[in-house]
Amino acid sequence: MIIFYNKTTGQITGTIDGRIHGKEHLNMWVGPKDDNARLVIMWAKNKKGFFEPNVQDKSFKNILTELDKKKLNIYDFVIDTDKATLIKKEQNG
Repeated sequence: MIIFYNKTTGQITGTIDGRIHGKEHLNMWVGPKDDNARLVIMWAKNKKGFFEPNVQDKSFKNILTELDKKKLNIYDFVIDTDKATLIKKEQNG
């Protein structure tokens, strides 16, 4: 998965779904590069032979796994621009 986001606010501006990305995807960009950044999530096979997000933070890994299963919506999150991880948006009311 590739997540594009505003460098200042962390607001997600677009995504490219998938676990493996070729040159075409890695050359794509959403929005102006001066304003936006991207987070490329690599997936790797675990010891059991299943693909999982190749990130160290277990909470972040769980969120990515649930996104992959379509149990969560990426636009319900923002990027923590300091840590380059997803955080749930505040729910009003």
